[in-house]
Amino acid sequence: MDDLITLSCPSCGGQLRIESNTTNFTCYYCGQQHRLRIEDVEAFGRCPICRRNDKVEKVKAIRHKKDSLAARLAPPKDPERTFVYQPKQKPEPLKKTILNEEKTKSRYTKRAQIILPLSVGLLILFVYLISQDSSRFYPAWFFLLGLIGLVLSIVYFIGGKIDEKKLNKKLQEQLINDWQSQNEKQLNEWTDYIQQYDNDFHQKSAMMKGKYAKAMQRYDQLYYCHRDDCVFIPGESGYAPSAKIDEFLFTDPQENKTGQ
Repeated sequence: MDDLITLSCPSCGGQLRIESNTTNFTCYYCGQQHRLRIEDVEAFGRCPICRRNDKVEKVKAIRHKKDSLAARLAPPKDPERTFVYQPKQKPEPLKKTILNEEKTKSRYTKRAQIILPLSVGLLILFVYLISQDSSRFYPAWFFLLGLIGLVLSIVYFIGGKIDEKKLNKKLQEQLINDWQSQNEKQLNEWTDYIQQYDNDFHQKSAMMKGKYAKAMQRYDQLYYCHRDDCVFIPGESGYAPSAKIDEFLFTDPQENKTGQ
């Protein structure tokens, strides 16, 4: 008797009433309720629209026919196949900053550049005045000042080169330190980004796997009504047009309480 579906109440023999959108049967007379087994519900699944099962067929059975309807009722595609691991590329190291020579020019060098042309000018003036009148003595002052200026400019020039070498080394070290710090900061930011991207990717991948597994489980239980062109799962109140089969399968059954 366990293999039979009772159409009359086994308690009082009265007529059983089928509750809408459920697997329960209620006796008109004694109120006793009965529930069908899941395999019996599938075998006698009723369309939630027309409430009939004469045009109802299991989707997996339709798939074996390999016709146009079978193609339309194909199982959902695995979303992981289109979910590509594609983070941003690792950034290239920053270019080193070229040392600006103007910033490393010593004040001594600048003084030498001013004094030298003045000294040369005084010497040229001395030669010119002597060539005009060699009996005059005051042009000797131009020669003396020019000579002192020339020596002073050489001293300043040598001191400036020594000073610039020290300053150049200091600025070069500072530029290298800044360059290394900027590259380390850039690398740390990219490392943090990759870690976050990996975590998000794996979480989303795991979530997609879970949803796809549930969708395929629901696909195995899916029925199709040829009369109303809708898909449904016996025992659930929801349904959907065949064109929205993927949306129906990936939606939580609790959200499928009404037709779509």
